[in-house]
Formats: sequence, C-alpha cells, structure tokens
Amino acid sequence: MIFQTLDAGTVAKSSVYALFSGKFKYLLIFIILTIVLNQIVLLSMDDNLELTDFTFLISLPLVITFIWFFLKKSFKKSYSKNSRHFKNISYTLDNNRFKKEGEGIVLTYKWEDLKKIKQTRDWYLIYLTGMYAFVIDKSKLEATQISELTTLFNSLKNKIKIVN
Repeated sequence: MIFQTLDAGTVAKSSVYALFSGKFKYLLIFIILTIVLNQIVLLSMDDNLELTDFTFLISLPLVITFIWFFLKKSFKKSYSKNSRHFKNISYTLDNNRFKKEGEGIVLTYKWEDLKKIKQTRDWYLIYLTGMYAFVIDKSKLEATQISELTTLFNSLKNKIKIVN
C-alpha cells in the first residue's frame, strides 16, 4: 500500500504531461502545421513582403507557451476545487487490480480496464483514458517501493500496456 498527498504543482505538471503525451499532441501539431502552412502560402502570394507579415509566425512560440501555462493554471485551479482527491490518498496495487482510496473516494479497476502505465523520471502515470492518468509521485516513495512497483508493472505486461 502506498500513501501520498500530491501538491498543486505536481498535479498540474503531471496532468499537462499526461495530456501532451497522449493523442492531444498530434491534434495540436496538426493545427499548428496547418496554420503555419497557410501563412506560408499566403505570404508566398505577396510580392511586397514586410517584417510585419511574419509577426504571426514569430508569435507562434509565444502562443504555444501561453497554452502550456494556461493548462497548468487550469489544472491548479481544478486542484484547489478538488484537493481532497489528491490529499491523503492510498493506493493498493496487486496483480489483479489498482485501487485508489481517499476522502469520500474509493476507485477500483482491473488492470485490463486501464489504458496503460507510463514510468517517467518523476512519476508513475496509470492512465484511465488516453488523456487522464492517476499519478504516483516517485519522490515520495522509498527505493524499495519504487523497485517493487517496477517489478509489479513489468509482471503486468500481458494485462496492460507498459511504457518506460
């Protein structure tokens, strides 16, 4: 059994990571490429180009950065409204199921019903859907717990997709 309390920063970072490591990033890349290609085509038709014509392309990194920070802020706001979902949580993991318990919350899933498990440098992300994951913060685990979880997750490869 693992006991954790996640802070707003960890929830925001891991949620943005989970969102961008899923299919959402492909949609975002497609939209950005479509806009950039459209701008290039429009600019190529103009014989009198000025620096101001490239303002949109120059501002694109700022827009992406804004989206990133907006999402983090949104997840932090969600955390403040639903902090009980992230405080004093216990996770029970075995070969058959994943269980999350907290204040007024008991969620139990068979491994086969979950999408995947992804191990990052900082977290274990247990995906319920392609864009939502439960977070186990490695910084709050002992070395033996990390080893046990890695062993457990590796033994589940026939039940759920494991991504390292």
